[in-house]
Amino acid sequence: MIDNTVIKKIQTLVQQGQMSQRKIAKLLGVSRGTVQAVAHGKRTLHRNPSANHWIAPSGQPQRCPKCGSCVRMPCLACQLYDILNKQEIGLA
Repeated sequence: MIDNTVIKKIQTLVQQGQMSQRKIAKLLGVSRGTVQAVAHGKRTLHRNPSANHWIAPSGQPQRCPKCGSCVRMPCLACQLYDILNKQEIGLA
């Protein structure tokens, strides 16, 4: 996984338009494909799981302790429900 600071640097250098994607890749030690993906918006900043953002589900399906659905944890439905509840009471 590429660090968010590298992705930000790529975005900045691409927006400046003074360097080729090949030079940006060489300068930052990433592939040209990575620079191209960032330039086209296919690669974006990673969200910090500890900041209460979405976490991608993984692993084998199991029962969610909150809602009881058979899902890959963490349960996205429960995450969405928590976010919507926080917005309703003004915490988000």
